[in-house]
Amino acid sequence: MTQLSYDAGRLLGILDSIKAHKVDEVARLLRSGARLRLEEICQDLPPTRSFADRIASLYAADDVALVAEIKKARAC
Repeated sequence: MTQLSYDAGRLLGILDSIKAHKVDEVARLLRSGARLRLEEICQDLPPTRSFADRIASLYAADDVALVAEIKKARAC
């Protein structure tokens, strides 16, 4: 087995593990009624801005649009 195929297999195993964890987490949250409570809280909030419309307007104006995500790294 080459290093590349080993790394790809390891990555897929990690992604499968993350997916399984998230599926369990979402199922637990749905059973807890968290979504219903969140929907009740959000009813009184002002409407959200359209992300797609904002990006499109920046693109049309030939302006810069940056989408970023920051994650906290955890030591393995």
